[in-house]
Amino acid sequence: MSGDFLTTLRERLVESGVAADRIRAASVAVTRVACRNHKAPEYYWWLADNDDFYFPWGRAK
Repeated sequence: MSGDFLTTLRERLVESGVAADRIRAASVAVTRVACRNHKAPEYYWWLADNDDFYFPWGRAK
């Protein structure tokens, strides 16, 4: 929800030798919190208006 996992994953990939400009991320949904904190993926399908939303498989956490 916050984008922290994505940030950590990017850091680990760079530490492993992947060039930062070669890393791209995509997500089904992104929250405004992640966007405000500059932790959102480059590509996403839907911007959630709030953090209380449901996917077909369950509530977002």
